[in-house]
Amino acid sequence: MPPSSLQDRVRELCAQVAAAKTEAEIDAILPQLQAAIHDHIRYVRAIAVEAIPKAFGRDSRAAPKLLHLQSAQGSDIQSD
Repeated sequence: MPPSSLQDRVRELCAQVAAAKTEAEIDAILPQLQAAIHDHIRYVRAIAVEAIPKAFGRDSRAAPKLLHLQSAQGSDIQSD
């Protein structure tokens, strides 16, 4: 899914949660929202793996290590 579609999907699901009238509706939407957020995180990570090394003049193979170190130092985002 292209990035704008991912962002649109997250926005749409957030609006659905906000408009939900019952807990059952929320419970049905939240797993979809979580999946959409995880997909967006994967997309952003893929961009970072390419962009960070280029920005610092490093080999792109070092980027995953950098991202892993950053997440291990206090990020509350779950890794996939």
